[in-house]
Amino acid sequence: MGKLIASTQATVDGVIDPVGEWVQPDGDHGDYSFERQVRSSGMVLGRKTYEGLAGYWPSQSGRWADMVNPMPKYVGSNTLSGDLGWNVHVLGDRGTVRMELDDVKRFDSGVVLLTYLPAP
Repeated sequence: MGKLIASTQATVDGVIDPVGEWVQPDGDHGDYSFERQVRSSGMVLGRKTYEGLAGYWPSQSGRWADMVNPMPKYVGSNTLSGDLGWNVHVLGDRGTVRMELDDVKRFDSGVVLLTYLPAP
């Protein structure tokens, strides 16, 4: 069984979208995120995140685009169907997974990485 890494970028006051206005991918956390993502075998996305990324990444170039565009993407959605292109597979995700905090990593940039594992 593989490992699932869920990554959400959020501000302290809970803003997740629109990412483009406040996410700064530079610095030590940007390098860490890239190296972690490049070792993964796919991305799991919600519908809204998928729609935002699919509207941006396919027309981009560079190291992030070269990694993200060919990577398989698995989208949890009850409304999407059919061939969505961009290496997307629609999932009918159901159920709840209880999680507990396992680790905290602080970056020089001020970004904090919280690692959760399934609760026993």
